[in-house]
Amino acid sequence: MTPGVDLLASYGTISAGVPRTDREYSLFDFKDRVESAARAGFKGFGIWHADLEHVLEKYSLKEMKRIFEDGGIQHVELEFLTDWFLAGNRKNYRTFENETYSKPPKCWVRVISRSAISFRNHALCRLIDAFAILCEQAAQHGTRIGFELMPFAMIRTLEESLKMVKGAAAANGGIVFDLWHVVKLGISYEKIALAMTQP
Repeated sequence: MTPGVDLLASYGTISAGVPRTDREYSLFDFKDRVESAARAGFKGFGIWHADLEHVLEKYSLKEMKRIFEDGGIQHVELEFLTDWFLAGNRKNYRTFENETYSKPPKCWVRVISRSAISFRNHALCRLIDAFAILCEQAAQHGTRIGFELMPFAMIRTLEESLKMVKGAAAANGGIVFDLWHVVKLGISYEKIALAMTQP
């Protein structure tokens, strides 16, 4: 692990192949997964919304929070909301927001990964405004918003992602780098390292 850098085990990494099946939850026990991620040195843990509901059939949110704390997990990523910038999807976002933020303890979710997946063209200024609104709403719950670059998303370059996040000027808004997507997009690690050192 790189000193001074906290790495997050994404849901696709720690769920044992779930993203490639019709089942949206992992068959492996939540506690075992967290402990495995912690042993590997990860400080973050990703969970899919459907998997969260499945885990809650066995563990309470209070128990999940304790398991994270016991494993030294400092960042929890909840995935994810698509096309959050479309006016027609505001209702979907409200449902996501209510289901997520209404569950105590509210502080257990640190990062919510959200991607703009759409094949229609939208002005960058619209995305900047929408991302700023998301961050403002999340800030009320002590949550950060991470935009994840994906090969099949509308925004696919590091430059565009930086323009959107910097344009929103939200202290709780940033970029999520998934190594699988980064490699597929052909973004060099040097470019990412440089971007991370710039204000």
